[in-house]
Amino acid sequence: MIKNLFIGLMIMGIVFVFTAFQFGKMIILNLELINLYSNQIVLGISIVFIIFTLIYKKIPLEWHPADMIYLLGSKFRRIFKLSLFKKTISHVILSILIALILNNFKMSFQTIQTFLSLWNLFTISVISRCFIYNKGFNIKIVGFLLIYTTALNFQLYINKYLAIILILYLTYISIYSIRKTLNTDFDFGKSFTDMVFISRASYLARGNAIEDAQGFVRETSAGKNRKNFILKNMKLKNPLIQKNLITFSRINLTISVYIFVIFIAVIVLYKFELFEFVKTIKELGIGAPIVALHQALFINNIIDLMANQKNLLVEKSKEGLYLPYKKHEINKSFMVLGVPILLIATLMVGILFQKPIWIIGIGLLFYSIILLISLSFEKKKDSDFFRTIIYFAIFGVSYLLIK
Repeated sequence: MIKNLFIGLMIMGIVFVFTAFQFGKMIILNLELINLYSNQIVLGISIVFIIFTLIYKKIPLEWHPADMIYLLGSKFRRIFKLSLFKKTISHVILSILIALILNNFKMSFQTIQTFLSLWNLFTISVISRCFIYNKGFNIKIVGFLLIYTTALNFQLYINKYLAIILILYLTYISIYSIRKTLNTDFDFGKSFTDMVFISRASYLARGNAIEDAQGFVRETSAGKNRKNFILKNMKLKNPLIQKNLITFSRINLTISVYIFVIFIAVIVLYKFELFEFVKTIKELGIGAPIVALHQALFINNIIDLMANQKNLLVEKSKEGLYLPYKKHEINKSFMVLGVPILLIATLMVGILFQKPIWIIGIGLLFYSIILLISLSFEKKKDSDFFRTIIYFAIFGVSYLLIK
């Protein structure tokens, strides 16, 4: 068994080294192109980190569970500070590396600006995760992250001297947030339970106790909360919108996440021409339709989710569920949830492809109209033709944004 394990690790090591070599080679050969789109890359990293911050439910800073027992009080505070300091140092190193890559390994104002932007982004992500983990999720955290990240990316495009003032202010907020986190009481019971879980999982992963590992998986699966904690904990005044949020928190959104990840990967490959075959596809004139196809799949998936949940709600009301709302009010409640998602997707594509603001606005307007039409249409036996028409309309809008 040890021999087989060694062979498997050796193969994984070879694959990792080869992949790292190819990735490094790609970066070196495309430094000028990377530098040209450095601001867009920072925007992409920002979007990924916002999503990661909001959906990552595990403890942001880890210790051994024994430390939490024997180092209670002020001593444990020191361990907490040390862990946060180590995380901050790793973020400094990572930010310097990415900033140098994005600026062609040249020391300039843009390099320092990018470094501070990335360090602030990584720091705020960790701090926000600490607050969410210990204090619970709330809409204020989402608002703060969106405003902070918007300001962080905005300063990359403005006058140099205004950018200096803004980036220094954002850095001050990051440092202030660190100090506030160090003085915030954390959930000891929850942290201890999670650290025991992580420690036990690591021990079973290193060993060969298959029966114990299977029992551990069964225990974990039985106690797993399958609700989306973000949607579940959002509190809104409108009871109908609140009910829709709870409904979405209970359904499996894995396929939607996969579609979104593939969509982002296709955009990155197309925009930055990371591989030779991408240039060939562009020369053949089929690159833009392929990207538009993937964007249309993502938008169509979002609209389908909204329309299906609305139709399900209407069917339940016909079967006896009392809803003191008219059809247009139900449609409006799903529009409130769907339009912000369409706005984010449209803005992301519009900025990456450097489209005028009026084009982005028209794209969002058309997407919103298509969503409203889909919500207004009740599902029937012959609905496949209608859905096909809707998809082609979405594809047309997507192509308008990308071409």
